[in-house]
Amino acid sequence: MSPKKEMLKRQPTASCSLQVAFQDFLLSRKAMRVASRTLDYYNFHGGKFITWLEEQSVQCPEDIYVRHIREFLAELTNKNLASSYVHCHARVIRTLIRFWHEEKYMK
Repeated sequence: MSPKKEMLKRQPTASCSLQVAFQDFLLSRKAMRVASRTLDYYNFHGGKFITWLEEQSVQCPEDIYVRHIREFLAELTNKNLASSYVHCHARVIRTLIRFWHEEKYMK
């Protein structure tokens, strides 16, 4: 990576809260000019995941393990929600985790 591009890379710290990291994700989607309905979709499904993580005492993106994602999706499945609804959550979580990893919120 060129030095100029490296300077543009954000270096968040491990102490970054889930809410701050999630707002950064939403801001990145706005900057990408996604449709407002898409932004609402990310906010709704991602917001439910963030709230659930906070209830599990997860404080920052680095504290998230695969087990958390599996537990969350399993809880949705156990509530007999439509598989398409559960899949929507899974897709948003995948996008969110990838963003956090690329932006160094996670290792």
